[in-house]
Amino acid sequence: MLEKKLDNIIKKVYQSVIVIMLLFSINSIVFASSNDELVDKLKSMKMVTEYKTTASVDELETITFGRYHQKKDEYGIYNKEAVEWILVYRDDRNALLMSKYILDCKPFNNERPKLDGESMLITGSDVSYMASDWKRSTLRKWMNDYMYNEMFDANEKELINMAYLDNKFLYDIGNYIWKGNNTEDNLFILNEEELYHFFGKNNREDEKSKLKATRGTDYAVKMKKLNTYSGSEWHKGNGDYWIRPKEKISDDDLAVIKSSGIYNRKISIEATHYGIRPCVFIKLKRSNDMARIDLKEEIRKDEEDKDKGISLDTYETITLGHYTNKKETKDIEWYVVKKENGRALVLSKTVLGKAKFYNKKIKEIADWENSDIRTYLNGEFYNTTFSDEEKKKIKYSNIKSSNHPKESVKKDKYTLDKIFLLSYEEVAEYIGVDNKNLLMGYDYRGYNANWDLRTPGDSENEVCMVARGVINLKGAAANMERNLRPAMWVELE
Repeated sequence: MLEKKLDNIIKKVYQSVIVIMLLFSINSIVFASSNDELVDKLKSMKMVTEYKTTASVDELETITFGRYHQKKDEYGIYNKEAVEWILVYRDDRNALLMSKYILDCKPFNNERPKLDGESMLITGSDVSYMASDWKRSTLRKWMNDYMYNEMFDANEKELINMAYLDNKFLYDIGNYIWKGNNTEDNLFILNEEELYHFFGKNNREDEKSKLKATRGTDYAVKMKKLNTYSGSEWHKGNGDYWIRPKEKISDDDLAVIKSSGIYNRKISIEATHYGIRPCVFIKLKRSNDMARIDLKEEIRKDEEDKDKGISLDTYETITLGHYTNKKETKDIEWYVVKKENGRALVLSKTVLGKAKFYNKKIKEIADWENSDIRTYLNGEFYNTTFSDEEKKKIKYSNIKSSNHPKESVKKDKYTLDKIFLLSYEEVAEYIGVDNKNLLMGYDYRGYNANWDLRTPGDSENEVCMVARGVINLKGAAANMERNLRPAMWVELE
């Protein structure tokens, strides 16, 4: 009798084990099938790098993965819902995803840790606080603990590959040199260099960018009070989100991407209303190697590059005159933009200092003839920039005072000048208003620099200007100091 009972117990235990194994197998099959579907979709999805930089977040293809608090139900609870992700890029082994929307808000760092000697080249006791280090940030800890566990279940975590992040940059703290620390993270945010590499080859000073701009979820906006834009432009309702530091701004400040997609400096690391767009690597095939963000190869296939105008390599250059910047005195290079009758119209390759179109505010339409910039260019600039021999090559030109293109009444007025600023009409005739390559101005450090035209703006005391290779016809205050990019006609040898 006892033996029979034992047999029955053994049979029941055996049957239970079989059932558990079958359930586990079924779950494994379902999970494997689900994984295959996700991986297959990621392999066929369109990457951010394949969209034009003018595309908006709503145009991007998305995939769902993980769950997070997003919308409030009828009982006032923010329930978890599937998270939408965009595909930033993929290689043979991994796919880099970034959340389509801003999911939450947190300070970058509210602990203000003191820097230890781990990454010091020169040690010392009087070391500044370096709370904007990604490795030591409370945001990093929170994302890789709470957010990671809240967003993904065990099966989803199996698909996530650890990311090895490059956070190196040097910062001089008095007599000390500090460098960032590389980290290993499951969840992270992009840094400035990575963001601009994948979302566009433009730089932080570029105009509003729809591709980088996005909204926040109801949870981020209403519960966490995300910083959003309340104006009437296209980015109304969009939010601001953190990016990892790539260059040091200060001990207490970092940068964010604003609601319009532009880069904004010096946001306090303790600010509570800036958002998080988490990034994660998904394994496309089994590997024990960590994922890395590789910026060595050019990835963007943006067709906008074709629209930036004529390659600068096609322009002839001449060297004439010398200019002293804050570092050194250098010869000036000029682009030849037009040749006719044995002479050439040349435009300085870089901006050459700053000046005001008018030294004081005026209550009339800006006029080249009576401008302070005309006096300066044909006086002090001309005399200090060129030698007596070089001055012989620079020809007087009949310069027509430029009218705004929208003005109905044209007033033809001419001045005789050797050095001048280009007009809108001259840009249109000799360069092309869409020729961003040549219109993009840079200073001696290679930084983007806006520069003035001599064409008046829409209102009094305004002149047209070129900003990031785009002509601003509305204009900007003529009594504000801006960069100079002089032009002149020279005799050809």
